[in-house]
Amino acid sequence: MLTVAAGPRTDLFTSPEDGSVRAEAPLLLGSYRGDFQFSALVAPAFGAAFDAGALIVREGPDRWLKLAFDAPPEGVPMVVSVVTRGSSHDANGA
Repeated sequence: MLTVAAGPRTDLFTSPEDGSVRAEAPLLLGSYRGDFQFSALVAPAFGAAFDAGALIVREGPDRWLKLAFDAPPEGVPMVVSVVTRGSSHDANGA
């Protein structure tokens, strides 16, 4: 079993407004060819607003997608998807 834990105030996001980059989140990088299976258990400890656990598929430093279980300021956790092609664009769902 592999466990990955992110420290406080880490993220992976490129602002569509000003291009600023947040790239402090821990990543396990690998390269794969052919078919493969992957499974994960994401169990974030929601202690504060914007705490999240995420799975990220990365094609390059400015091309990736993120599927996260996120705690918004309102307090009800939600699913968030982020697609980054140069800049990040997210969609939230209760």
